[in-house]
Amino acid sequence: MPYEIGLQATLAVCLWILVDLSEARGPRLRRLPVLFLAASCATWVLGELMLQHADTPAQLVRGRRILHLGVTATPIGWLWTGAVLARAPWVRTHPWWLAVASLPLLACWSFLFWDQRGWFLDPTSVQPVYGPLFWVRAVFAWVLVGAGSVYLLMTAARVSGWKPLRVTTVAVASLLPVAGNALYLALGSTGNDPTPILLGVSGLAIRLSVIDSGFAAVLPMSQRRVLEQLHTGVLVADVTGVVVDSNPAARGLLGGGRLDGRPLDELLERARRDPRRVIEAERVPLRTALGVVGHAALLTDRTEVVRRERESARALRRSAEDLERRNAELARANRDLEEFASVVSHDLKEPIRKLVAFSGLLREDLGAELPDSARRDVEFISEAAYRMHDLVQNLLDLSRTEGAPLARERVAVGDCADRALDALELPPGVRVEREPLPEVDADPTLLTAVYQNLIANALKFVDGGPARITLTAEPGAVGWTLGVRDAGIGLEPQHAEEIFKPFRRLHGADRYPGTGIGLTICRKAVERHGGRIWVESEPGKGAHFRFTLGEGAAGPA
Repeated sequence: MPYEIGLQATLAVCLWILVDLSEARGPRLRRLPVLFLAASCATWVLGELMLQHADTPAQLVRGRRILHLGVTATPIGWLWTGAVLARAPWVRTHPWWLAVASLPLLACWSFLFWDQRGWFLDPTSVQPVYGPLFWVRAVFAWVLVGAGSVYLLMTAARVSGWKPLRVTTVAVASLLPVAGNALYLALGSTGNDPTPILLGVSGLAIRLSVIDSGFAAVLPMSQRRVLEQLHTGVLVADVTGVVVDSNPAARGLLGGGRLDGRPLDELLERARRDPRRVIEAERVPLRTALGVVGHAALLTDRTEVVRRERESARALRRSAEDLERRNAELARANRDLEEFASVVSHDLKEPIRKLVAFSGLLREDLGAELPDSARRDVEFISEAAYRMHDLVQNLLDLSRTEGAPLARERVAVGDCADRALDALELPPGVRVEREPLPEVDADPTLLTAVYQNLIANALKFVDGGPARITLTAEPGAVGWTLGVRDAGIGLEPQHAEEIFKPFRRLHGADRYPGTGIGLTICRKAVERHGGRIWVESEPGKGAHFRFTLGEGAAGPA
């Protein structure tokens, strides 16, 4: 009786593995050998159970044929399972090797159907009587089991975590059935064969301590276990729309309780109308080769996501309102600053004009009576007043450059250059050349100011002789690169960035007059267009000021 209970327990383990793996997802090649091994062990156990209840020679023959079919297939399944789990290359490249290895075992088993001399086994004797072929089969089977056990040990060693325990478990589980079978045969096959029960113990040990805990990478989990662990609710309905299965997440989203037998549409409508949560429901048909066999619905709790989205939308709206308010304040401040600069410049120009006027009247009133020292003082006052006038005007121009609205329009660059040249009143001998200048989209007033300041710069920084100026234009991938090249004194490369800062001068005002604002105005005007300005220069070799006006200024020549 205890022996039969052990056999039934082994059969239960085999059936458990068969059912669990038959529902598993993933590559069939990785599941098939384990299924084959479990089925082989189950066949062995069934044959042993039939022998326990055999009363006639015919029943003995039938039981031994089934038993030895399982005994023949188990070593093949053991080797196949180990090789697949260990990813042995020959399983893919030479799978027929497994068929070759199984031929000797199948040939020996076939003797149970036609051998009358007992070369393999006397099928009708109550106690087993083995022939010479039986021992050939036994040794060959042990070799296959040993090779499969090596592969299982390699797989257990590859899986991370608790590696020594897994390796030990596989080693013990592999040795138990072989040792039990060898001991049973060595004792003359008296009593009950413990090998089937030991196979059940080994299968249970490998299943619990190795496959469940570490072989997820090589053997997929069952479909049921995956559904139980999903946070997404899953409902499965038959072709009539009645729910036949659900996972815990779905039951939790729908208030708990059994959902089987409820209409799928009714449950989906309940999920959509849930006042406490925002549940997203997606329904898809389940298809097989026979067509649509049911429907599945996925329920996702998006309450927290929607709450965060709403908070983000409110925060974004508040940020937009705050930005709009700040922009309005900044625009108002710019207008006030421009008005203030205009008023201040007007108020400052008035005393400056009086200084110039009264210093001139002083020279006229005193005439020859004005001492030379006083005359020099009066001239100094006049020159300082003129410089102050230029500085105030340049500051006003800079303020207007930064604060005035940008008015882009199609404009000929050559026309802006001509207006700049007219405003400068070139001295005699100055030579201005120009490359073909294009039409661009730009603010004509600001573009004219750029050319006027760059050309004035080229007229100023010369070392004797008339200035030679070239207006350049070079097409690029996204627009034009315009420029003003001179043959003046040039500058050191390390000063190429500093000269665009306000009031930064590389030379004294007594040698090269100016306020140090002109290049700053150029940079502000170019940056207002979304472009940039830079200089390429070496001392004594002139300077080439180049600038772009951004992608919006691109235009044909």
